[in-house]
Amino acid sequence: MKEIKISKKKSGNKITVNVELPARKFVHEPIMEFSNTDLINYLKEEGINLKEYKISESTESVLTSYATKNNPPRLKGSWTLTKPPARKS
Repeated sequence: MKEIKISKKKSGNKITVNVELPARKFVHEPIMEFSNTDLINYLKEEGINLKEYKISESTESVLTSYATKNNPPRLKGSWTLTKPPARKS
């Protein structure tokens, strides 16, 4: 079975996650999706404390390998999460 490619890069107070879904060539191939919920689950598995970060940028909220004549598949996306500065008391 084809797999979703996920790469994570941490730089200072930012985390960037790039996701690429495999393209479907035939109708009988399964439709794959990746959403903000999947992103959250992935980051939890990676041991990242999500209470410290907020999504600051995303190319798409949902990626999908499903396509129609009018809607091409959305196979690639990027999410950037930023850790807000600590509040001063």
